[in-house]
Amino acid sequence: MNMLQILDLSVTFGGLHALRNLDFQVEEGEIVSVIGPNGAGKTTFFNMISGMVTPTSGDIIFEGESLLGLDPSQVTERGIARTFQNVRLFANMTILENVMVAQHCRTDQRVFGALFQTKAFKSEEKAIRQYGEEVLSFFGSRLTGYRLEQPASMLSYANRRRLEIARAMATRPRLLLLDEPVAGMNPRESAELTALIGRLRSEWGFTIVVIEHDMSVVRNVSDRVVVLDHGETIAQGSYDHVANDPKVIEAYLGRPAQDELAGEEAILTGDQVPLLELRGVNTHYGAVHILKDVDLSIFPGELVCLLGGNASGKSTTLKTLLGMVIPTTGEVILDGETVTHHSTSYRVERGVTMVPENRRLFKRLSVRENLELGAYLRTDREGIANDLERVFEMFPRVKERLNQKSGTLSGGEQQMVAMGRALMADPRVLLMDEPSMGLAPALVQTNFELIQQIHEEGVSIFIVEQNANMALSIADRGWVLQTGRVVLDDTAEALLANPELRASYLGESGSA
Repeated sequence: MNMLQILDLSVTFGGLHALRNLDFQVEEGEIVSVIGPNGAGKTTFFNMISGMVTPTSGDIIFEGESLLGLDPSQVTERGIARTFQNVRLFANMTILENVMVAQHCRTDQRVFGALFQTKAFKSEEKAIRQYGEEVLSFFGSRLTGYRLEQPASMLSYANRRRLEIARAMATRPRLLLLDEPVAGMNPRESAELTALIGRLRSEWGFTIVVIEHDMSVVRNVSDRVVVLDHGETIAQGSYDHVANDPKVIEAYLGRPAQDELAGEEAILTGDQVPLLELRGVNTHYGAVHILKDVDLSIFPGELVCLLGGNASGKSTTLKTLLGMVIPTTGEVILDGETVTHHSTSYRVERGVTMVPENRRLFKRLSVRENLELGAYLRTDREGIANDLERVFEMFPRVKERLNQKSGTLSGGEQQMVAMGRALMADPRVLLMDEPSMGLAPALVQTNFELIQQIHEEGVSIFIVEQNANMALSIADRGWVLQTGRVVLDDTAEALLANPELRASYLGESGSA
């Protein structure tokens, strides 16, 4: 029996066809993976099922009834829950509260009971708390090892993803939609979550649809794989079947990483002054010690990378360099000047800018407006116009989407706009936080080629990246962080050959 049926579904954003005449079925008890290149329509597909986007035509049938016209809360009440590509927890609520609030769609008591603390309200609240604790216990010490009254913001990245799944589970769904559940995780964390997806079906009885770029996850969890490209189904079947389909190989997998991607290594002389550096930096978030005596430097003309597992302090390092976080002790030095307590805008004016994790575009603004904001602090009109043309030459797709709302772009297109916006600031050093996150393999390769092109035009680049092999293939030097400390510091070539890299970053045995 089909639990979910998508019938001749289409959606357009202006003149852009995000999905076109899509037919899709999920049987009760199945785990189906949806894959495809960026811009294929995968997230739009989830948004329509969950009531966030209204289709232009077609129908969505869940357990025999149409979902058209229902808002997201009504879809949740029907028995469909989802997670998001970018984690969307209530950061200031506790771990347990995040799971309790998800049960609102299954409660009977309303404002009156809450105000007067009726017996029925207290009984229901107790049941909600107990069920929340039961859901969290499924994740073992990964979540219950924390105090459940601790704010969700204190969790590591991987555990925030686990908590988002727990919140979806707490709605008591029959169909669970997981949008890139292992994005940004290291191999060990990905393997753990892959096993967890299987247990969600075997122990909790969920039917599951997964959007995922990590092919090891797709291969290991899927009963069936559906491949989208430009909003249409181009293949479906077992993983082995679609992985060997020529159309899939061309549209999704792209070209393998090329050895010739690496450029010439920057030559450093002993009398060069770093363009940007950290000296003895310690950073705290409240009582939590994040960075511990960190020293690193970026010289003019270099492309360097910072590696490490989740929650190792990589993003905090970037925020410290940009002035978004002030270190407890230590110094931040920009072109010989101590700027530890200077503002972010001061550093941007001095030539430091960043492409943030998850792009952080102004989604209601057009692509053009986002690019123009990158040059907000500049006054050289001719230079701004020249840099805009430079962005168009580098990213032709961006020029095609110039008047489109940035929130309607695919993940890959948003990454291009984010990079273009940073270049509009005319940076001397470009900080990049996880530039490959959420991108299909073919676009990862293209993305790094573009990064290398930017570097060859004279911009110093500092990359934080999960894809260690790809980052090191184009970098001059690199550092590896582990629990806030630099544990490795060497040339990119030496790091690639160092077995300790696998132990500290990739989550594998150092002797493997």
